[in-house]
Amino acid sequence: PNDANLLKLDVSPCDSDRCILKRGSHVSITIKFKALTDVDAGGHKVEHGERILVLLPQNGLCIHMNPSCPIKTGVEYIYSYSGTVPNTAE
Repeated sequence: PNDANLLKLDVSPCDSDRCILKRGSHVSITIKFKALTDVDAGGHKVEHGERILVLLPQNGLCIHMNPSCPIKTGVEYIYSYSGTVPNTAE
């Protein structure tokens, strides 16, 4: 099932629907979406046979989100990232 509706996707430098990014080149990605479910910035661990929620620091995905985590149902978010395409990308 989908947990988000994609509203807009921009990849730069791209000027068509299909895009080839070159290793070592600069890329900017912006994704606008509407959340269809709540998502917490956390993970789980098993302790004494039970799953326990472990809250993680706001890093990774969360630092690129506006508004930031946690993700709430019905809210529109923008994920933005700029960086270099890794030389190991395939």
